[in-house]
Amino acid sequence: PFKEVAEVVARQATAIVPGTECLISMVPRERPSPFRIVAGSGAWAESLVGREWSWLGTIAGSSMSETRTIESTRLQAESSLGETLREGGIDTGRLIPLITGQELPDGRTAMGVLGFYRLGSTPFSAEERVLMDEFGKRVSLTLHRAELLDAANRANDRLKTGLDHTLDLASALDYREVMKRLLRRAVESVGADRASLALVEGSEMIVEEGYDRDGRPFPHGGRYAIPVGSPTDRAVKTGRPKVGEGFDEARLDTQSRETHTGVRHTAIIPLVLGGKVGAILMLIRRTDSPFAKEDIELLQLIGNAAAVALRNAELYGKAHDLSRTKSDFMNLAAHELRTPLSVISGYLSLLRAGTFV
Repeated sequence: PFKEVAEVVARQATAIVPGTECLISMVPRERPSPFRIVAGSGAWAESLVGREWSWLGTIAGSSMSETRTIESTRLQAESSLGETLREGGIDTGRLIPLITGQELPDGRTAMGVLGFYRLGSTPFSAEERVLMDEFGKRVSLTLHRAELLDAANRANDRLKTGLDHTLDLASALDYREVMKRLLRRAVESVGADRASLALVEGSEMIVEEGYDRDGRPFPHGGRYAIPVGSPTDRAVKTGRPKVGEGFDEARLDTQSRETHTGVRHTAIIPLVLGGKVGAILMLIRRTDSPFAKEDIELLQLIGNAAAVALRNAELYGKAHDLSRTKSDFMNLAAHELRTPLSVISGYLSLLRAGTFV
């Protein structure tokens, strides 16, 4: 696992250059703006593992964006994280960007920064710099491979999850049951807070079903105009998934505004039914965690399976209704024919008995 590899690397770094502390800061694949400390070695560094902050205004951020190694003996004065550095008595650092020249599956080319830190303002020696830089090159390759392996494992998990969902949806023939399974599966798969399914009719959508993991009430059957230029509008027109941040509350009525309170991120997945976008699957998160590319890919897998399952359920329902109509007709015809035939049979019986004159 990537985190375990990073922890080993951090410990090796401080062993190679004694008297230093090491931090490995990575750009999360789901959010490009912050750094996340994934590993550290040394008392001060280890206390920062798991923390996040914007890389803008930091020496590490400059090293990554400019793709060059930066060393400073005045970190506290030059970095926006001066207070954090002062807490550890750190003022000297050498920041090495983790770059391999090859894109990761999520599109990143710069993974983050390897940082060597030292108490006080004593600069590193020429020999220490050579060791750090050579170590940084190897660390870039090692972490890149670890990221690729993690990405491959996640892709495999997505395919397995998608297959499980396909089989689960395919086992249901009732239209409503398919929708309920779809929404619950979608929420659980990507850690969303709510999901809804709406049919698309021209420039309007009709909410058919919804599921909220917190049990919040959800309005069904409402008809809403699709705001022009909104992520939903673009998803319907392009047939491609769209992500957004919250809702424009100015466009919502009072009931909808209450329903969407606290929504931070949205994902809209168009479902193609009969060759056109006939429905949309919408998911929301109330936490500050945007939907990542991998989330959207998984939701597309689920959405494609759902579109087929919904179509099959619709056809099954029509066939069932047709069969029932046929049975009703045959029963009616049999009933209507039974009465005159009974009369005729009675007269024939009288004629055979010679009692009818």
